[in-house]
Amino acid sequence: MHATALLLLAPVLLAVATPLPLGEAGLLGEKISAGVGLSRVATSSGCINPSVRVDFTTLTTDQQNAYFDAQNCLISKPANKSLGWPNAVGRWDDLVATHYYHANLTGGTDTWHHSRDAGNFTFSPTVLAFGGHGPRNVTTGPFANKDCPYGPLPSDITWSSSVPPSLQNLDHGLWRNVSETWSIYANQTQVNVTRNATNFGDYKTAVYSSIHTAGHFGMGGDMGHPMASPNDPLFFMHHMYLDARWWEWQQADPSTRTFQIPTPGPGQYTTQRGTTNMTLDTVLSMSELVPNVTVRDIADTQGGTLCYIYAGLE
Repeated sequence: MHATALLLLAPVLLAVATPLPLGEAGLLGEKISAGVGLSRVATSSGCINPSVRVDFTTLTTDQQNAYFDAQNCLISKPANKSLGWPNAVGRWDDLVATHYYHANLTGGTDTWHHSRDAGNFTFSPTVLAFGGHGPRNVTTGPFANKDCPYGPLPSDITWSSSVPPSLQNLDHGLWRNVSETWSIYANQTQVNVTRNATNFGDYKTAVYSSIHTAGHFGMGGDMGHPMASPNDPLFFMHHMYLDARWWEWQQADPSTRTFQIPTPGPGQYTTQRGTTNMTLDTVLSMSELVPNVTVRDIADTQGGTLCYIYAGLE
């Protein structure tokens, strides 16, 4: 998946409808509504009373536990076998497999404001709440001993290498391996570079060369794998943070930036699997996990398909 498509895809995985039977979806919704900002149901007339997504550390203990319960609900519910993903055990694995498929490159939730933790992911309050930094298998916290059917074994990844890790479906325990050398690129100076971009092309380049990379390789382990990174529940916190920064950038000039998809350049603005130029009408395939949407549908977080805003950004 090329960079522009990846920026769009991750928020959809949890922000659009959850593929659970009605009773299960209601249970998950009740847990999340305890204060964790998944999108509220939007009507055909648009977004009414948008939910507010905030930094995870500002939630109460009960709200944080509700978030963990909702995620563990997805982990424990059986996979939707009609989707056809091999090796998927739980609903969480359906999310990972969808990302895994669409990230096979040719080239709701709250957020983790990791600019505050740049250079110090090891002692990040959010990372510690999610079970700590490792190294290796995560054995404490709400996701202790989480099984991951997709992705490489730890011995298959060399973090100092610029070569992408090998693509394998190997069952393993969730693992992390923090690198503060990478995490430092989440700092406020890099955030300000993204804020100062005057067009989407420059903004995307700034994000992917700094705060996006910092979150993935700063955490290491599963988060550092380009296909299987959603194994780690921190993946969605990280990508909601990127979504928050995009929303912030849009709000600086909403009439110009909300639906800004610039003229395609070489390898810059292509669809998920890199075959054609992306437009606002490009369909983002969700492989039947949730309904497909277009770029136009989700470019505006209050456009009706999505229904949320952000607060507390620094």
